Formats: sequence, structure tokens, C-alpha cells
Amino acid sequence: ELPGTVEGDGEGGREGSEAPAQVKRLRSDILDDSMSMEGDEPQAGAQEAQLTEVDELLSSLSRDGVPGEKDPKPTINLASPELDSDLLASPMAGSPISAVRAAETSERGDSLYASGASAEGKPAQAPQEKPEQETGTPTQSKLRSGQRTLDPTPGEGDDGVANGSIWRLGGGGHESSFAHSHSNWKENRRVVDFQMYRMRLVVAALGVTGIFVSVVENELIVLGREPASAEVNGLKVVGSVLTLGILVCLYYLYMLRCLMKRLLVHLRKLGSGHYVDTNVSPRHVFSQWKFWFEGLICLCHSPPFCTFEIPLWNSNNLVVYRAETMWSVLCCTRLYLMWPVVRDIIIRDLPKRQMIEYISCVHIDSVFALKILLQGRLAFAICVIGGIVINCQAAYVFRCCELTACKFGNPTTAVSQECHLHEAKYWSIGGRTETEQVNDLYFGDALWTMLITALTVGFGESGTVAYTHVGRLVSCICATLGIVLSATMTSSLTQSIPWSVQEHGALLLLEREKAKQQLQILAVNRLIGFWRKCNGKKPSLLQLYRRWASTGLDDERAAEMFRLTARTLEVDVEDMYGVNGQIDIILSRTKYVEQIIEELTEKLGQKRARGFMTMKKGPIPQVDLEDQSQSNNARNNLQALGLDADVMEEVRSATGLRRSNSVMKKVDWRRSRAAVHQRLTRFRLLSCVSGVSGLLFSVATNAMVMAGWEADEMDVVVCKAFDTLCTALSLFFVFKVHKYLVLGSRIDNHVKKGQALEVDVTPFQVLSSGFGLYVEWFILAIHLPPYVSFSVAVGDINIILYKAEALFSGFELLRCYLTWPVLREWLLSDLPKRDVISRLTGVSFGSLFALKRALNDWKSVIFIGCAWAFMTLICGYLLRTSELSACFVHTSSGHPACAKREAQVWLVNGREITPVSDPWILNSFWAIFVTSTTVGYGDVTPNTLMGRVAVGISGLVGILTAGLLTASIGSAVKWSGAEQSVLALLERERCNRDLKRRAVEFIIVWWRLKKKKRGKGQAMSITDMPSRVRSKFSDVRIKAGVNFEEVGGIDRKISNICQRSKNIKYNVESVNDAFSLHTNQGGKGQFKLKDF
Repeated sequence: ELPGTVEGDGEGGREGSEAPAQVKRLRSDILDDSMSMEGDEPQAGAQEAQLTEVDELLSSLSRDGVPGEKDPKPTINLASPELDSDLLASPMAGSPISAVRAAETSERGDSLYASGASAEGKPAQAPQEKPEQETGTPTQSKLRSGQRTLDPTPGEGDDGVANGSIWRLGGGGHESSFAHSHSNWKENRRVVDFQMYRMRLVVAALGVTGIFVSVVENELIVLGREPASAEVNGLKVVGSVLTLGILVCLYYLYMLRCLMKRLLVHLRKLGSGHYVDTNVSPRHVFSQWKFWFEGLICLCHSPPFCTFEIPLWNSNNLVVYRAETMWSVLCCTRLYLMWPVVRDIIIRDLPKRQMIEYISCVHIDSVFALKILLQGRLAFAICVIGGIVINCQAAYVFRCCELTACKFGNPTTAVSQECHLHEAKYWSIGGRTETEQVNDLYFGDALWTMLITALTVGFGESGTVAYTHVGRLVSCICATLGIVLSATMTSSLTQSIPWSVQEHGALLLLEREKAKQQLQILAVNRLIGFWRKCNGKKPSLLQLYRRWASTGLDDERAAEMFRLTARTLEVDVEDMYGVNGQIDIILSRTKYVEQIIEELTEKLGQKRARGFMTMKKGPIPQVDLEDQSQSNNARNNLQALGLDADVMEEVRSATGLRRSNSVMKKVDWRRSRAAVHQRLTRFRLLSCVSGVSGLLFSVATNAMVMAGWEADEMDVVVCKAFDTLCTALSLFFVFKVHKYLVLGSRIDNHVKKGQALEVDVTPFQVLSSGFGLYVEWFILAIHLPPYVSFSVAVGDINIILYKAEALFSGFELLRCYLTWPVLREWLLSDLPKRDVISRLTGVSFGSLFALKRALNDWKSVIFIGCAWAFMTLICGYLLRTSELSACFVHTSSGHPACAKREAQVWLVNGREITPVSDPWILNSFWAIFVTSTTVGYGDVTPNTLMGRVAVGISGLVGILTAGLLTASIGSAVKWSGAEQSVLALLERERCNRDLKRRAVEFIIVWWRLKKKKRGKGQAMSITDMPSRVRSKFSDVRIKAGVNFEEVGGIDRKISNICQRSKNIKYNVESVNDAFSLHTNQGGKGQFKLKDF
């Protein structure tokens, strides 16, 4: 115990009070804990912690020393009232008392009061003395900070501090805490965060329960139960109650989210007079579109006493859906409510995540939690579990979509009249063999179908192929998610397999030790060989075998191995750390050099200041600042362009950029690169719109003709006329695009090379600019004019008749290339001064750069998905156009080629088949998608050459898309430099939090062993401690004491090194100037540091 004399500020203080060391230690811990709140400042009145036996014991561990023996101190009861009086008698009983309150509050929760500020952000006032009879009211969040008072409690003394209830020390001597409860829990950030987590858990539980009730309700109806029965309506009532509970909880959850945002904004604006209102009105909740979106999703359920049927045509098949089945499928979307709970479980345990998120500008949200999952050791297992959940969900939805209400267990429940139609009883795929529709109620078959779809196997066996459009949509989604999961799994394994920094350094050190052992063997073998060669002795067979096994029989090869091994040992240990380890060494050394230079600069600062005062006494030359700035700007511009003064003068005169009375002359827009580029982008957009519009009119023309319309009907002629108009406009706009490309190239040559700028671009100059214009005109000019139509028979063995509308619409698909320049400009539109940066760095901001930028982000998944869908549409339309013969259209059935047998019977793969006209384009899209995903059920296959070309292109696009998806997800899953710093900071804060627990564990074990040793008369040593306890405490203590600069990624460390090198350069220049100034004042020559 270290006695000390303190004086209190109020009547509660007393002189000569002996504060025990434990109490002083407690004060220091509380003041340290008060800094856990973001925005906190060190509180005035913080006392230095006095070393106790525990402090010396813990400090000895960091030095691997042995603590000295001390006499045991008497046990002090922390619940004793004397300690309260000692604490109140200390300087902490005055104005710094708010620090203790803030520390206790911060330990219990990140309240607004933890920072010593009110709800408005102003500093809290010290507790004032109040008469004993005065009564107060609890502090409200809307009060100004200057009006805050302490909560009165019975038994309050004259010093304004409650003796029993406001300050309360825990009993037992093991735990100590100050109990202080706020009247408004909405001001406590941790409590609000916990309420949000609990509410998300409740919403997820209600959502999953609602899914289960909906599934049971649907299964009862599928098995034949009447929809109006009491059991079904009872389940519907339960589902409605659960839905109402979900909506109420969602409203409360969004209210808490609004409150959390206000608290975070308030904590980041402490001291600025910011006002926070903890009462969230319904208007703020209802103004959020996410609330309405989630509410609409969760509102989908089957209401009581309501049932109906919806017939839906799928190609030539008719399926009837029951309302309960549709509501059950929609209720399955509530499964997304589980993800917020999983996300909170992952990031909720991260200490001070809001503070670190604000400091590092890294959002710790769903993406961050997903990266944590995919970067851990259980990434593979998590991908498998996610795949199983998705597969089961997709299997149930697929089963519901393939069931028709006409074939439920009780046929009398079907009230739709369409159930009596032939198409509702017999189904076919692609117009082929009809089979009687039977509902497959076995869930295992649907699960097997989704499994082989997600694995892109696609056996195509009976019963594992989707017949309905909704079922095919579910299969497409399942196949896409299967590819995404496969790419994610590959990316996670790619991130886990490479060596870590520590493993790489350990591997290099092991290789060094291995080379050390091998060097001895090589040296012995060389000495033995040299000795035998000098004595003329021949080695035995066993010796030859050993020599061959170690170094080989070639002497030169053995000598080379010896030299390489010896060279490996010459490398220093620091060089074996790898790139990351060497960066850490450079970072520490630059920090050390920076400190030394700063100390040297401070020592020489006074001399430099005196020299500056001496220089002020002399005459200072007057300089025209305007002339000097203009000359400097001109010189810098000339140096940047690398041109002579005469050439630059010609450039200025040609561009008209001279200044007159500080006002720039008006510049022709044709001389502005930005204006030219703006017009270039505009005409590219116009050419794209006109070209794609012509393609759409051509597709509409083909659809009308293949549906049986005559080629000379007015609607068909109008579509062809609009196609011709759009073609002419696209040709004109493409010409304008090339005109501005020529003007832009002239501006580039003018800026880079100083050539004279010709702003007038003639049509002849555009036509002679290159072949690109003619290629584009050839692609865009081909179209079918009005009143023109003919038919073409293709093939010898298999004859297929194509209409001219189909041929030209297929060729006009090439116009889709016009969309890429527009998309490229959109991807690069937010990058300013691209031309200047391209000239300085040598990087071309073209198509490749735009593609890389689109694929290096989490949004790359959306970009790849859109590109995939676009190629599916293009190839699907090409497949349908290629497989559809005009002989099955009544307007062309009289063509002579249609009367031949080769047009009626086709020979495919050695078998004769009857071609079927399938006008449903969704079947073509389905065939293209299952081909691009490498599923390939085989239910829809191409028979013509152009159809196979379209399917082959889709397969190549699918493989390319899968590769891009894997690379993009791998790049997105990888931690960035800022995120690595955040992870390291979170790990350090977690270790700081666990350090107390490890220290308590260490002290308990130490005390027990010490008592046991003392009873036997033996001395206690640090080596007697269990290695497990020592290692855990040592690891946690080392991680908790890591510097902020040492926890970042490679990018952050390199940035710190660059910044320190700048500081070192500046300080060295300051020292150099100080030495130079000192020598000039002495009358000697100028002195530089390099003269040493």
C-alpha cells in the first residue's frame, strides 16, 4: 500500500486519507475504460496508476523475468464504506467525477453520457451541491447539457453524491463496478444495438414459422383436403397472425434503425451543439422504401376463407395453380430474414465496430460479414451448407410449380373448367410425344432434379425436366446459384491455399536450416572425393551409390550444388522474412530514423530561428508577384509539355488561349477536347438507339410473317419502313461519330506534339480516315426494305425454308455491337481528366480498362449476369429463327421445296425424325440457358446448322462467363488494405477485452501456486506457472499492445513508409538549412550535410 495525502473539493473531502493501492488501481482502470467511447477525450483529474504486486508480476512476464517475493498484503473488502469515503475524498470527487460516471457507463454500454456530453453534444457540468430537501427529476435526453443534474436518491449527502445508491461497489472483493442506470435506454447505443439484434431474431423466427405453416397448409390441399375445411382455415388464421406479427416487428426494427443512425451521428458530432431526438415518429419509418419493400414481401400469405385457381398456358400445355400453392411459394421468400441474424452473429461480437467503421471508412455490413465467412477455415463447409439450403428451397418451389390442381389427391377440389381440356391432361415438350400428366408428390425427385441442375450435370432422365415456364425459371435460378457457389468455393480455396506471411517466413527459415545440414554432407563428400583422387583410391559400389544418391556422379554438378547451398546460407535472417516481413522491417526502421531526425531538427530549431531573425534585418528584394506567378506557370507548362518557347507561342496563338485583362477569351467548342468528347458520346448513344430500334422493328416483322401475316400487309410494310428509317439514321449518326473521332485525334496531336489544329473536318477527310467507317456501314446498311419479300430453301439432305424477314432479322443482330461503346463510356464517365492522366501514365482508358473496372467489384456479379442474360436472348432468338421452317406457315406452304420428302422428314444422327414447328421462343431461351450452364438436359436440341452454331456460341459464352465469375468473386472476396487494417484493429480490441480475463486467470493460478509453495517452504518462480496459462496471457498481451501502424495491410504499410520518407526528407532539408545558415553567418562558405 502506498499512502498518500489528498484533498477533497467539498465537505466530503478529508486530509491525510490513505488510499489503498487497489483503489488507485481501480481509478486508473476506470479512467482507461472511459476511453472506449468514440469521441472521448482524456478526463481531467486522471491519476497515475501505482504499481502493485500484480503490476510487477504482469510486467515481469513481458520481460520474461522472475517477480520478486513480497509479503502478502491484507485482503481488503471492496464493499467497505471506508473505500467509498476514500474515493469521495480524492480529487475525483470534484469535477472529474463525470469521468468515473462515464467509465462505468461505457463499461455497461456506449451511452451518450459516456463521453461526458449530453444529448446535444455539449460538455456535461460537474455535479452541484443541492439542499437535502431538494428533489429533482430524472435527466431527459432533450435537456441542454448545461441544465443536467445528478439523479437524486434517498440518503444523498451534502456533497451532492449518494452514499448508497448512486455509487455502489460490488461485494466479495472480486468485482467492483459503479452502478448507474439511465432513465432513457434509447440513449445507450449498446442497448439499442442489442434490441435490434433481438428484434431481427424475432422477425426471423416468425418468418420461418410462417413458412412452415404455409407449407403444411399447401400439403394438406395437395393430398386432397378441402380448401374450405376447418384445418386449412385454422392454419390460414395462424399464418395471418404470424404475418401481422412480422409487420409489427419490422416497424419496430426500422424505428430502432432510425434511432441508431441518430445516435451515431450525434456521437460523431460531439461538442458541436448537435441535438438528438430519441423519439422516432411513424413518419420517419414510413418514409423508408426498404420498409415498404420488406413489408410487401412479408405480407404475402394465404388469407382465411379465400381460395381460387389460376390457369396458365405453358407452350402447348395447360397447368392450373391453386391459390394456396402460389401463396406458399411466395412465403418461401421470407427465408431471406435469416441472413440479418447470421450477419449479426458474425459482426456483433466485434468490439467498437462503429468507431472503427467511422475511422477507417470501411462499412462493416453484409459484405464484410460475407468476406469473414469466405476467408475463414470453414469457408468450404459454409458453401456446402448454403448450397444445401438453396437446393432444398429450390426443390420445394420446383415441385409446387410442376404440380397441377387438376391432379390433386381429391379431383373434386378442382373447380376450374380448364381441367377438362386435352392440354390439361396430356403434356408434351417442344411439340413432341404427348404423355399423360401425373403429379409427382415425391419430394426426393424434385430434390434430385435441383441437385443435378446446380451441379450442371443434367442427365435429362424422365421426371427430371421442367415442363412449365415457372419450373424452368426455378431451374435457371438454381443453375446460376450453383455456378456462383462453385466460383465462390474456388475463390475461397484459392485464398486459403497460398502461404501466409508467417508461414512463408517459417518456410524460408526451414529451407535455410535444411541447406545448413546439406552443406555439411556436400563438404564431406567433396573432401572424401578429393582425398581419394590424391591417393589414387577407387570408391566401392556402395560408396558410388551413396555419392549418386546425394550429389550425383558428375563432379561439376556436385561443385555447383555446393556453391548454391553455400550461397543460400550467406543470406541474412532478415532477408528470409519474405516481402511482407521485409516491409515490416522497413516500416520500423523508417519510424526510428524519423524520430532521430525530428529530435535533431528540434535541437537545431533555435539556431534556425535566430538566423531567420538576422536575415530579416537585411534588405528584402521586391518582386512583382503577378509577373513571377505568370512566369512560373509558363515555365512549368513548357517543361510539362517538353516544347520550346517558340513552338509553345505558336500553340498559344493557334488555340486562342491568351489572357486579356485576366479574362479568358471565348474558345471555339471545336478546340475543346471535353466538348468534342461530349458530342462524340451523344452521337454514339443516338446511333445505338437508332440501330437497336431498327433491329426491334425487324424482329417484329419476322414475328408477324412467321405467324401467318402476308408480306404486303400494311402492318408489315410499316414495320419495314420504320426499319429503313432507323437504318438511315444510324448510318448518319455513325458518320458523325467518325467525324468527331477525327477531330479528337487532331486535338490529341495538337496537345502532345504541338501540331497546328485544323477544326474544320470535311466529309472527304472522314471517308478517308480508315476502313472502320465502311465496316460499320456494311453491318448497319443490310436490312429488308418495304414491299420486298422472298423465300430461300437451304440444304440437300434436310431442306428448311427460310423467309427473307427471318434471314435479315438474324443478320441485324450484329447491330448489338453498338451497345458496347455506350456502356464503355458509362463505365468511365465518372473518371475526370482521362486524357491527361493517360498521357502521364501511359495507360489507355479503352475497352479493356472499362472491362477490368466492371469486373473488379462486388457489382461485377450483376454485370456478368446482365451480359449472360443478354447473350442468352441473342442466341435464343437466333436458335428459334434457325429451327423454324417456313414450310409450316400457311402463307409459304405452296413453295416447291416444301413438297419434297427432305422437307417433311429429316435425317438427324442416322435417324429419321419429323420436324416440328415450335413457335414458342421461351423454349429456345431454355435450351440456350441449359447449354450455357453446361447442364444440357437434352429435352430441346438443335437440328440445323445455324441452330447448332447458336448453341455452340452459347456454350462458349457460358464457359467464359463462369471463368469471369470465378475471377471476379475471387477479387471481390480478397481483403483490401483498409479492410485488413479494420480486421487487425478489431483483433487488437478483442485482445484488449480478453486481457483482463487472462490476467485474472493468471493471478489466480499464481496465487494458488504461491500459497502451495509457501506452505512447503519453497520459493516461487515464473517457470512454475503452467505453460498454457503463460502462453495464452503472453499472446493476448502482445496482440493487445500492437501499434496502429503495424496492423494494416501491405498497402497501408507502404503508404506509411512513403509518408515517413517525406517527413524525413523535410526534416533533413531543415537540418541542412540550419547548418547552411550557421556557416553563412560566420562568414564561411556554404556548408552542406553531404560534405561530411
